[in-house]
Amino acid sequence: MRQPDAHETWRVAAGNLHWIALGLVGSLALVVAGMYWFAQPLLRSARELAVPPEPPAPRLQPAPLADLAALRAREEAQLEGYGWIDQDRGIARIPIQRAMSIIATRSADRQSSTNDTPGQKAEQPAAPQPDGEHEP
Repeated sequence: MRQPDAHETWRVAAGNLHWIALGLVGSLALVVAGMYWFAQPLLRSARELAVPPEPPAPRLQPAPLADLAALRAREEAQLEGYGWIDQDRGIARIPIQRAMSIIATRSADRQSSTNDTPGQKAEQPAAPQPDGEHEP
């Protein structure tokens, strides 16, 4: 006595699978084409919005890029040059690099003066007592 096989015996219909795959690819192409057709008005309006409209007359600033370049040049000259802010009170303007070097020198001098005397402690202000009085 022979036992029947336990595996499935139906066959795959390859011709039908080809038609199903072709239908899926065609559907995908239709969806992509439909989305492109639907998005055209939106894309066209986005392109139109990308170019800013020219303002109405009177145009008070005919060359804004040149004006901006001139402003930046004036500001750069102020940052990099010497000049008086208030001459009566003796307040002057110096270049940024010079100011940073002065601050760095002062900081280094202050740090070296505290490191010159390693045996001595810098004086600390007295801490207030709990009742609000200071030590004599």
